[in-house]
Amino acid sequence: MANADQDDRWQKTRTLALASLAGAAAVAIMVAVAGAFENERTDGFPLAYILATTLAPITLTILVFWFARRQKALDRQYGFFED
Repeated sequence: MANADQDDRWQKTRTLALASLAGAAAVAIMVAVAGAFENERTDGFPLAYILATTLAPITLTILVFWFARRQKALDRQYGFFED
């Protein structure tokens, strides 16, 4: 692999990793902001509790699978893949 291709691959991988971290940070901020609304109740539970126990894990799981699919596509594009 040429050095330029390798640099391009690492740049795209870095961008993908930063996008994933930004998504995880957005979920954390969403839960933290919801914690400010402790008086808001849904089915007897605080809103922050609902977000932290249901939406955050689901969103983070989707984010992990999205990252893996995108990384696999990058690996295939640059010849680093396993079948």
